[in-house]
This record gives sequence, C-alpha cells and structure tokens, in this order.
Amino acid sequence: SCYQSCYDLMFRLLSNESDLLSDYLINLNIGVFEALNIQPLVLVASRDFRQITSSGENRILDIVTATNASKYINLPGGVGMYNRKNFLGRSCELEFLDEDPITYQRDQNPFVDKLSIMDYFMFNYPETLFCPSTDQATK
Repeated sequence: SCYQSCYDLMFRLLSNESDLLSDYLINLNIGVFEALNIQPLVLVASRDFRQITSSGENRILDIVTATNASKYINLPGGVGMYNRKNFLGRSCELEFLDEDPITYQRDQNPFVDKLSIMDYFMFNYPETLFCPSTDQATK
C-alpha cells in the first residue's frame, strides 16, 4: 500500500546508523531529497571547509566566495545575523525561507500546524511519490 511504502521510507531514513548526530541529520536530509527526486549538492561546512577559519557571517561569506555561490538561503532565524550588503559585496544574493503557513489534508484527522515532513508525506505524497499508478498521481 501507499501508506506502507511511505512508512518503509521513513523507517529506512530514521534507521540510518551514524556515530555523529550531524552525520545522521545529513543522511536524513539527503534521504528526504532523494524521496522528492531532488539532487542537491550537499556540502558540510565543518568537513568541506576546514581551511576556512573565520567565524560567524565572515565564515559564511568566505564559503560563498570559495564556492562561487550566487545565492545563500538561510532559515528565518538568521535575519538579524546576516547583512544583505555584505553578501551583495561578494556577488551573492541573500534570501531567507518564508514561514508561510502550510495546510494539507490529513484524511479524517484534524489539521495540526507545524508537524514534520513525515506527517506531510504520510498524508499527501504516498500517491504521487510512492504509488504513481493511482489516480492521485495525475493531480
């Protein structure tokens, strides 16, 4: 079933074995990307940019320069930490993720705001991602 396929994916993602929490979370995110058919380039600052010794905003700016990044996207909590002009000075656009409310159907269950992506997968993606032969796939 679609629910079972999604459950199996979540079990696999959450069961990844890593000694470090950071590696566990990186693997979890990569697994979610793969499930969504997104193929990002994943760089880990603490591993891939050890030679950059600056800190705070300067470290991010140095990484932006080292990777020739044209855009840096951060969580909304970073709004007060980063200066758009400093990024533009490195030919990089600074953006922040929006926190627009997301609502979705949860079968007969009432909607609960800000649950995990797993809840969203369980109630919305099974038909389109895991069971493409169903009528839901043509939405």
